[in-house]
Amino acid sequence: PHIPAHKARASAYVNLSACPDPNKVVALSGTTPAWNKQIAVSVRLQAAHVAKTAAAVGGIAFSVSLRNVHWMCEEAEVRAALAPYGKIHSIKTTPGQQQFRFATKAAYVNFSSIGDKSELLALNGAAPAWNHGTALAVKEQDISIARAAAAKPIAAMLSSQ
Repeated sequence: PHIPAHKARASAYVNLSACPDPNKVVALSGTTPAWNKQIAVSVRLQAAHVAKTAAAVGGIAFSVSLRNVHWMCEEAEVRAALAPYGKIHSIKTTPGQQQFRFATKAAYVNFSSIGDKSELLALNGAAPAWNHGTALAVKEQDISIARAAAAKPIAAMLSSQ
């Protein structure tokens, strides 16, 4: 739908690497500065750990989704099996679901650095012993989707403040 210009709003998130007096920045909240075309601004101070977590999301360099992970595989087993391919940034696993005759789950693995990604992607169709002989489906994830998914808990925390 069309939004009239006088009602249009945008957000900006700014991380300051050095700020001698953060209270001066927060004091801008509710003011109508000329640089914002006399529209009131809202300023919130983010918790330092939230800002650090958000910065860490940018550290994701490569991401894969693993389907058909055997339901008995723990996250630690997936981590140990994939660690030789690169430095793991984060892993998320889903609960097992009954598919065909086997209960399987998915794992989403983000790497902060990776060697030869083709070696990891070559696991597609393989049935490694760590996966209890179940054939894996391995696909590269779009990096922007991986970063957005990793940032969801951060966004939820910010919106609840």
